[in-house]
Amino acid sequence: MPMDVSKANGIGVSNNEDDTYPTIGTPSLLLWRHQARLERITNCNKEREKAEQRKEEIQPRLEAIKKKVSTKIANKLFGKLSKEKRSLCAELEKIDKKLTDVEKDYHNLESEVNVEEWLRNEQENVSSLCKEKQDSSKTTEEESRRVADYLRKHEMELKGYGTLRGFERSKTFLLKHPLLCNELAVNFLAIECLNLTIQGRTPDMAEQCIIIHLLLEMARSHNAVAANASVISAFFKNITENVAYRTELFDKIRAFWGIIVQRRRQYFSQKDDKDRLESIKQSPGKGSPQEAHESEKREAFDSSKRSKQQEGADKVDREAVICNLQQ
Repeated sequence: MPMDVSKANGIGVSNNEDDTYPTIGTPSLLLWRHQARLERITNCNKEREKAEQRKEEIQPRLEAIKKKVSTKIANKLFGKLSKEKRSLCAELEKIDKKLTDVEKDYHNLESEVNVEEWLRNEQENVSSLCKEKQDSSKTTEEESRRVADYLRKHEMELKGYGTLRGFERSKTFLLKHPLLCNELAVNFLAIECLNLTIQGRTPDMAEQCIIIHLLLEMARSHNAVAANASVISAFFKNITENVAYRTELFDKIRAFWGIIVQRRRQYFSQKDDKDRLESIKQSPGKGSPQEAHESEKREAFDSSKRSKQQEGADKVDREAVICNLQQ
């Protein structure tokens, strides 16, 4: 016996996302609701654009009609009672009718563009809460641009601050240039301090770098802005009056200076390794000249031939041999 499916002919498919979906609780339902939500938002945006465009077209006409109506009313009240008055009244009635139609259309338009109210009543959903993830490459480029702009504006001030000595002079300078109270300033002073140390100079920037670093730490602990004049004054007052805080400052300066010296040693060690590899590449046999020289001396020592030993002795550094014998 065939199945009677005539009762299903009147069933309609609803496009309301709040209706019960046959596959409730499955990922397909979430996808369906998400797509329906996106379609509603797209349609509302299109309707709003159309309504705003229509509103811009009607508004000048409405103002012109109102101005014309006021002019006609004035002529009606103060004009002569003649045939001109009757024609003017007829024209005025037409304008009033047209004005009524325009105002009616205008009110309908206002109801059409009332999208803000719909947005306020719309429930929070995935589409309204989620934002596109920021591209990491763009973030890096923006950060690099920000650092470059900061250094271009404040490089001379940072170098001038790095040469100062004494808490009072540092306080006066930072109060005059509060934008130096920044992590970028700390990084610049640290790199500059390392560069001067590699050049063989003893920079005073280590102390100035740690001063700004401790100032930023104090500002963060009190949820304050480090560039604030009151924060800067309180920091230097704490340094001059609090012995423990001043001792902590000097300890951090010594620790920072130790790191700088260690980085300097690493730099020269890497530089020596690089120079040694470069000399090996440029040597005829692609080997270390020092290793080749040692192998020649070993071969001469092991040889029983007097001529070979004489050649090896001629290649020995006589000053080094004399120094070793004296020791």
